[in-house]
Order: sequence, then structure tokens, then C-alpha cells
Amino acid sequence: MINVYDLVNNKRRVLFNTSLEKPRAIAVDPTAGLIFWTDWGTQKIERAGMDGKDRVEVISGETVRWPNGLAVDIYDQRIYWADAKTKAISSCDYWGKDVRTILRSQKYLKHPFSLTVFEERLYWTDWNHEGILSVNKFKGDDVKTVMHGVPGPMTVRIFHQMAQPNIPNKCEMHACEHLCLPRAYIRKASARDEEPFNGLPYSCGCDMGFELSGLTKCLPIQKRQPTEPQATPTPSEMIFQSSGNIFTNFVASNYLLCIALICGFIILSVVVTGCVVRKICFNQFSAKNFDNPIYQRTIEQGKGFFNDNYVGTILSKPTTQEPLLKQNK
Repeated sequence: MINVYDLVNNKRRVLFNTSLEKPRAIAVDPTAGLIFWTDWGTQKIERAGMDGKDRVEVISGETVRWPNGLAVDIYDQRIYWADAKTKAISSCDYWGKDVRTILRSQKYLKHPFSLTVFEERLYWTDWNHEGILSVNKFKGDDVKTVMHGVPGPMTVRIFHQMAQPNIPNKCEMHACEHLCLPRAYIRKASARDEEPFNGLPYSCGCDMGFELSGLTKCLPIQKRQPTEPQATPTPSEMIFQSSGNIFTNFVASNYLLCIALICGFIILSVVVTGCVVRKICFNQFSAKNFDNPIYQRTIEQGKGFFNDNYVGTILSKPTTQEPLLKQNK
């Protein structure tokens, strides 16, 4: 995790907390608004704006294994790093180009830890040498022991006006409520892709527990209520839901076909119902054959349309008892 802290108003902000495994060294170029850092885990060197934006990888590969020390030459726009695995001090520009090996030595670089640059020389601490050594940054020769007899030397820094030039304060006229963070003048991964810097020279940031509202204001982060975990459906419920989804998708994609099927089903139901009703009503009546006892012939027997053997037929409802009929005399 890489943080920024304002010593005046005691505000802190996390710049990076992802894609970091074992960050080791960090260096700043305030003139360009850039921060650089090394990472043992990812085995690469990255840079970004001091506001946490425009993060890009500078260099990785065979020259970056255990990058312990890191130094920035703000005048030449180059970075230098000391690698405890390769036993070398190397250099490249801000875009990872023009890579050079300044010094590779098992004798002088047994366990380099911290590194800094001033004018034409590089200075580093070495745990095995228990001191501080220096070398010419251009030729890689003229190695000197600056200090000896310091067990476990850690960080080395140069305090000089040229090492800390007086530059315009980008946040002098800022309107940020919490943190004013300088923006990067160099933002692209390639020098030929760089564009002229436009806009404000800074970005506003907020303290922990706050979030930026607009360009300058900070508001407390609203805590979200935890949601209750949903119960895992049983296999039968999953099958039912799946079947329901399939049916819903079918209806949505075949709307007209579904309407036609429904209309056809209704018509078929009406026809079948009519046939059933007609069948029932017809079966409620039965045919009865009998001799009509009161039938009066209007024509002579044997000469008319009817004869003596005529049997009358009427429709009557079925009864449980046969009607009493009189025989013709």
C-alpha cells in the first residue's frame, strides 16, 4: 500500500493498494509531479502522478529482480536502481528506455539496500560492507568507500540545494478541502505520446472515510446496510425456476404464435362443448311404437296411404313405468 500524508492538516489518503506485492523503495520528482517505486513481488518499477493517477510500468525484465534502492535524477529525467539479485546498479529514462548498466560487481554490490544520486555520483548502502559506497554515474568507475563500520546501514540521502531545488508550489492557490496533490506533467508510457499539460496543476483528495464530491469538497462515505444472504435454492426449486424461465423466454420470443394457439384452443373447446351438449340433449328422448287406439281412419281400409298395420310413432321422455294402452277392438 502506498499512502500520502499531509503534515499540516493531518490528512491521509491511500494512493495505491492493488497490484502491489512487496513494494521496496520509493522516490519522488516534484518538478514533474511523479512518484516512482520498486516491487520485489512483481519485479518491476512503476511510476504515477503524485495524485495517484496516470499509473504506468516503467521497466521490468532481467535487470529488475530484487530492486532495493531507487534514486531519481530530476535534471536528466532518469531513474537508478540497485538490485541485490543481479548485483548491479542500472539506469533508464522516465519511460523505461535507454537502459544502462552502471556497475555490476560481486565485490562492491554484495547486498545493496538504499541508493541516491547527486551531481555525477551515485551513493548506496551495503549491509555486507557495513557502510556507504559511491561510483561515477556516467562511467561506472572510481568506486569509493564513503563510510565504513556502520552495521546494517539503511537509508542514505543527500541534503543539498541542488538535490532539492526551489520549484513553484502547485498547491499554493488550491481550493481543496482536505488534500492538494500535484498532478503529473509526464503521463504517457512513451515519450512520443506525451501531450502538452493542460488544466489545474493539482488534484484534490480526501481523508480516510471521505469521498470527493465535485472537484474540491469531501463528504463522509455513506455506510451501506448489509444485505441478508439469499437462501440457496433446492434442486427441485432450481428445476422449477429453470422451467419457468424457459417458458417465459418462449412466450416473449413467440408472442403471435402463442396468441394463435390460445385462440385455436378456445375455438376447439367451444366446438367440443357444443357436440357434447347436443349429444346429451338428444339422448334424453327415445322412440316408442304403439297402436293408436283413438286413431280415426279418414279413408277406406286397404285403399289409403295407411293400412291396418300402421303403427304410430311419437317422441316421449323415458319413464320407469310403461304407459297403459288400450287395444283396438
